[in-house]
Amino acid sequence: KRFLQDLETCVTSADMSQSQIGTVFLNHQTEFSVYSEYCNNHPYAVNEMNELHEDPQYMLFFESCRLLRNLGDLPLEAFLLKPVQKICKYPLQLSELLKYTDMSHPDYVFVEDAVEAMKNVAKLINNRKRRIENLYRLALWQRGIENWKGDHIVDTCSEEIFSGDLHKISKGHSQERHFTLFDHQLVYCKREAIGHKLQYRGRIIMDNCAIIDLADGEESYGGNPVKNAWKINNETKNKWYVLYSKDPSIKEAWMDAFSRERQRVQDDTTSKFNISSRLRRMAIAQADKSTKKRSQNQASSFARINRPVWHQAKVIISFSSIS
Repeated sequence: KRFLQDLETCVTSADMSQSQIGTVFLNHQTEFSVYSEYCNNHPYAVNEMNELHEDPQYMLFFESCRLLRNLGDLPLEAFLLKPVQKICKYPLQLSELLKYTDMSHPDYVFVEDAVEAMKNVAKLINNRKRRIENLYRLALWQRGIENWKGDHIVDTCSEEIFSGDLHKISKGHSQERHFTLFDHQLVYCKREAIGHKLQYRGRIIMDNCAIIDLADGEESYGGNPVKNAWKINNETKNKWYVLYSKDPSIKEAWMDAFSRERQRVQDDTTSKFNISSRLRRMAIAQADKSTKKRSQNQASSFARINRPVWHQAKVIISFSSIS
């Protein structure tokens, strides 16, 4: 509301070319972050509305609202998208304004800065929206892991950074495990020989750990030097793990991934990025619902494919008797 009031104040109706609106966008750029929460909630709101549409009473109510407000042929879902579209249009509209503004105009520099400011706002919102959408994918990922234990991955993580097979040395034993690095956590699983399904084996909380690069031969296993290795040291529990890969390029990729994970956590802290527990719960519920629906569809398809031969024969006979 304040943004609209300031915008109207800066517009010169008598001579539009004398209007100066660049500073208005610059003064309110931090307040546009409110769009972030709306955009984050948007997919869940649309999904909720689609489910309500399946109830005849709600469907009648929504249709009555549309007709009473004279909204034309557009469904209500289209209007939920309007704020999302608006925040993306601001940089384009300001860029067009800048293109037709003379460089000598007193507002030129401010409009130029406003274009960059709104591009950054849109980029920030898109990145945060992507992180929220990642929650659903992470929840689906966990549904595919057998024998999961402990907190849900979505409770603390919001992005998968890297994954791959590595060897882990701990307590004098070397085991091949599949590792998946998220922001804040490193999860390792055992890959089954048949079916290649993943079984949960444990996790490492990265916030309490230090990554120590190891030179070839610095660690050994079974009397043999270990190559392409590094150590993960849990500083709070005084516990360590040695991980090693098959070749140097894989190790390099993992070392880069660990750096990116720490940078991601630091950036989130600096920008005060926070995902509410409500959104995390919604992502889990949506993944559970999708998995259940998929299982039901698969069961239904299996039942149709495996329909008894005698039943099919009975249908053929009945049609034959009619003819």
